[in-house]
Amino acid sequence: MRDERAARHFDAGLLELERYLRHLDEAVLRGSADEFGRAVDLSPEDVRYRAALGFVLDAAARRDEAIVVLREAHRLDPTHREVEVLLATLLAESGAEEEALAAITAAAARQDRDVDSVRRQLEAAGMPTDARTLILNTFNHARNFPAIVARAGDRPGQRVIVAEEALPDPPGHGFSAARASARGAGC
Repeated sequence: MRDERAARHFDAGLLELERYLRHLDEAVLRGSADEFGRAVDLSPEDVRYRAALGFVLDAAARRDEAIVVLREAHRLDPTHREVEVLLATLLAESGAEEEALAAITAAAARQDRDVDSVRRQLEAAGMPTDARTLILNTFNHARNFPAIVARAGDRPGQRVIVAEEALPDPPGHGFSAARASARGAGC
């Protein structure tokens, strides 16, 4: 049974994240991380809560903390595609090349992706075959928040509303992409 207190903190974290997307206030992003952290504390086995916390820690340029949280989420559900790709992405960005390559290979096998073929195509095009390049050319965008939180443990009858916002690169990141927020409707 889902802990309702944890669910309330998760919903509050979603609302804070949505507020952050509108105002780009770092204090609001920290508030979102705090709420997701409380949800994890109250319901530590809920992969969705851990995935959301990992995503927000990443957005706040707290990569090392995000890696720890996402490793645990991946341990709890090794089939969660978005978690394993975001984890591999953060490992690559942190310079843990060998660990990132191992994570990419494992994720590709589970997700029916031919990473060896991608590697050969990159080599033929004269492009690098490092972990960052392999991730970008093998998987969909790793920082897809609605996919991260919507897949695992949705409450029955809950809908996920997605609103995409173009955000500047957070400090410490080398990506420019649409960010997304999701919140439970009718909760």
